[in-house]
Amino acid sequence: MFLDRLRTAQPNSACVMESFDVTALYTNVSNDSAMQAIFELLTQHEGEINMYGFRKEHLMALLKECLSCSIFRWSGKYYAQMRGLAMGQRLAPSLAIAFMSKVEAPVTDLGPLLYCRYVDDCFVLCSTQGEMDKRFELLNAQSEYINLTPEKPKKMASIPERPNSPVRKWLHYEVAPNAR
Repeated sequence: MFLDRLRTAQPNSACVMESFDVTALYTNVSNDSAMQAIFELLTQHEGEINMYGFRKEHLMALLKECLSCSIFRWSGKYYAQMRGLAMGQRLAPSLAIAFMSKVEAPVTDLGPLLYCRYVDDCFVLCSTQGEMDKRFELLNAQSEYINLTPEKPKKMASIPERPNSPVRKWLHYEVAPNAR
């Protein structure tokens, strides 16, 4: 799917491609920010979402209660998480994704040639390095706690742009041995 979107974007040799990683996304998304992102998405898509009889206010109250209980046990002792989304909480991935959709909105509104994200990894394709730098700065300006860092490749790999077409140099990352 990603490669299909990349091929559809039809990058030329002058295009700039970069990927960015959000540093510690879960612990840097406050509960209030996550709730605000969910509220805005519910408002934006009102009528499109089956709420199963719940009103938006009821859902937000339930979400607040779920987020207020971030107790965990470590080495036999109990702790309360003071800031950010709890990594083991079932709602955390969905809340982080909702929050990031709010962070990335100003960049996608500018219309890069291609913008893709998987949770905390962003890929951007722009016509010039100046456009890329502007989008990177804009992403980093959306929240005081969210910090994106450019991913630096260790070597280049090649992929075909289209079937039977010349290959293009591409970023390649080593996979951690335990992830295979």
